[in-house]
Amino acid sequence: MEQNQNSENPNELSNKLLEGILAELKKITAARKFGFTIRFIEGVCYGLGATVGLALIVTIFSFVAGRFGGIPVVGNWLIDLGKALHNAGGR
Repeated sequence: MEQNQNSENPNELSNKLLEGILAELKKITAARKFGFTIRFIEGVCYGLGATVGLALIVTIFSFVAGRFGGIPVVGNWLIDLGKALHNAGGR
């Protein structure tokens, strides 16, 4: 007859197995939360950087365009838009 080499009973073994699984799940969950936090912060920084960068580029472009006489196409379009809005508001 073969004797069981493991002296622990099956309930103890299953409890240890469950504890090990739970410990691994806690590690995975913690890693996911950390990963989510890092990706969220990266997204916020990317959005903020893109916004500030675009604002700087538009500001510099507007300054340079103003020094060289403006942008006539956009200026005329804005004048026409203002006239159209003023006429539409007077009805």
